[in-house]
Amino acid sequence: MEIDNINNKEVVNDEISDKPNIPDGGWGWVVVFATFVLCMIADGITFSFGLLYIEFLNEFEASKSATSWIGALFMAVPLMTGPLMSALVDKFGCRPMTIVGGLIAALGFVLSSQCYSLSYMYVTFGVIAGFGLGLIYVTVVVSVAFWFEKKRTLAVGIGSSGIGIGTFVFSPFSTYLIEELGWRGTTLILAGVFLNMCICGALMRDPDWIIEQNKKEAKLSKNPIEIASKENGNQVVVSTRIKESRQPLMARQDSCPGTRRPSIRKAPIKHLHHASMLSLSKLDDKKKWYASIKELGKDMFDFSLFSELHFFLLSLSTVLLFTWFIVPYFYLADLMTLSGYTTEQAAFTISNIGISNTIGMIVLGWAGDKPWMNITITYGIFLVLCGLSIMGQMWFIGNYIMLQISASLFGISLSSHFAFTPGIVMELVPLDRFTIAYGLQLMCQGIGTLVGPPFAGLLFDLTQNWEQSFYQSGLWMILSGIFVGCIPYIKNKKMFGKGLVEKPIEGQENKIIPLVLLSILMIVSLVAVFYLPFNSYF
Repeated sequence: MEIDNINNKEVVNDEISDKPNIPDGGWGWVVVFATFVLCMIADGITFSFGLLYIEFLNEFEASKSATSWIGALFMAVPLMTGPLMSALVDKFGCRPMTIVGGLIAALGFVLSSQCYSLSYMYVTFGVIAGFGLGLIYVTVVVSVAFWFEKKRTLAVGIGSSGIGIGTFVFSPFSTYLIEELGWRGTTLILAGVFLNMCICGALMRDPDWIIEQNKKEAKLSKNPIEIASKENGNQVVVSTRIKESRQPLMARQDSCPGTRRPSIRKAPIKHLHHASMLSLSKLDDKKKWYASIKELGKDMFDFSLFSELHFFLLSLSTVLLFTWFIVPYFYLADLMTLSGYTTEQAAFTISNIGISNTIGMIVLGWAGDKPWMNITITYGIFLVLCGLSIMGQMWFIGNYIMLQISASLFGISLSSHFAFTPGIVMELVPLDRFTIAYGLQLMCQGIGTLVGPPFAGLLFDLTQNWEQSFYQSGLWMILSGIFVGCIPYIKNKKMFGKGLVEKPIEGQENKIIPLVLLSILMIVSLVAVFYLPFNSYF
């Protein structure tokens, strides 16, 4: 009877706390600074790959398509492993996984500096280093999401602005290192730069609301068993009482967020029942280990969100975006050198993209938190502009000033993805599904980056020019923007399977705007067919 009273008090107390006290600041700004540096290092090195790509072409004397697989794997592996990385971060937390990711990425680059075969580069530069960055890509978003709510878009935008700063800094830095040390010495230096990510990981402290929930869950998982052993030692009877007394909370979706670690996936779920099961699992370490592995696997392969129309449209847009947006980062430098520009001018153009990207992230991150900003529609518009800017890089390749304007427009418009995507995912799924949902988005990004660079390189090998790659990149980017732009005007629903959508949002049943967007796509497609040099493709 005494145990039941204790349980009832705990249930009442937990029902009072419906939402976590997210600080929206404090140490969170230190976490934002850490994510800024992480993005600067990880993406700065990644988006400067085009400079190393030229060196790899000369070193291994392979085709452009075969050589581009190094960069494709380097970008695709961390993204395609998104569900696995999300599950690991969900299980072990942001701080340790960031440190491990930095160590693995550095190891991959150290091994790459000793490679004399293209196939070995696929493994060391592409897979090993990419696997390390996969952990970073999850923690930079998840860690900020724990600390901010009202200012989340701004915080994510500031942290993500490190991508542009990194591109601006590492393009000339990589050029200098290549000229002084060659590509092997450059990869060794960059491996040392990767180790700085471990320091950033050490700054990722859990917010107080998570620490308090950890203590509360630990207390709940410990005390009932102790009382049971003192009363009658009947652990089975007491554990049943604990489970039954908490069962009404299992149906609640707004109960107090409790979690063992900073795990958004478990934030709002019924932690009391979870705590009682955790206490029982301590009786059998073997069962506990098996349950942990089973839970990790369940999180990794949870693809149910793809059955929802809104999330599917966002995912389809993401695949197209990451298939084609990488073309300027990987191949613009080669296009410029083939067109008579110097290596320094090519590096400056990539840096121009980076600094424009930074400005865009900060401005759009600030605007994204304003009530007058619809981030989904704005994101779709900016993706259309991004596609047009890529086409402009080919149109104005003979005019250096117009080329720089096109590069700036590309950097600003592309920043909308990094500034808005976490917020859009938050709007489409409940908070407890954010980590898994974002991991699935990373997987979609990985699919695109795995296919895009080799395919663009293949188009060059077939046509012996970059026109096809840049024009098709722009066209598909426009289509990507249209998919996202349709989301606010279409009601969300399950495309297959049973049950309700994760987060019901009434869309505007307005078919006019999607039809207008599709009409624009058809017009652009017709223009492309008749005016772009597609003849060489047939």
